[in-house]
Amino acid sequence: MPLTPKKRAFAVAWARGASPSKAAVDAGYSEKTAPAAGSRLTKDKHVLAEVARLGLPVPASSKAGRKRKTPVLPEPACGYTGPDGVKTSDAPAAWPFGKEPPVIAPPVQEPPPADAATFEDPLEYIKHVVNDPAAEPKERLDAAKAWASYVHAKKAPAGKKEGRNDAAAAAAGGANPFAPRRRLEAVK
Repeated sequence: MPLTPKKRAFAVAWARGASPSKAAVDAGYSEKTAPAAGSRLTKDKHVLAEVARLGLPVPASSKAGRKRKTPVLPEPACGYTGPDGVKTSDAPAAWPFGKEPPVIAPPVQEPPPADAATFEDPLEYIKHVVNDPAAEPKERLDAAKAWASYVHAKKAPAGKKEGRNDAAAAAAGGANPFAPRRRLEAVK
């Protein structure tokens, strides 16, 4: 399941140092189910990804962040590999050992969030939310539903007379005895 607002609130509270149970309560989970929810959410891949996206360290209480009893570290080779297994800056380009150092991308500047007050027409705001790739999928879906009610009219139910005429037509095999008779006109 994608990242929900509760999961996002849990990730922020947990990454800032709260215990999983306390973070679950702060995020809006019930106090009775908070320990189970906290334990489950510390292993959730979407929560871990959100913590990483925020640039906060993964707390030690998660399985992903736990250290093994016997750590397995690569042996440094000739000073070209650091103790964490990453190539050092003085390693030759063709050095086959160690992992490449991570490439840190510059932060992407997001456009300022558009709120409903910046739009004069509510339909324009709804269109903006539907077409905004940074918006939550659920929020976009709800906006699309609202947009549909603006654009497509709801089909009115048939009244008593129409229902009676349709039933008669079905019973007569297509001929409706209640339909007004057409006059034949002479065409010259």
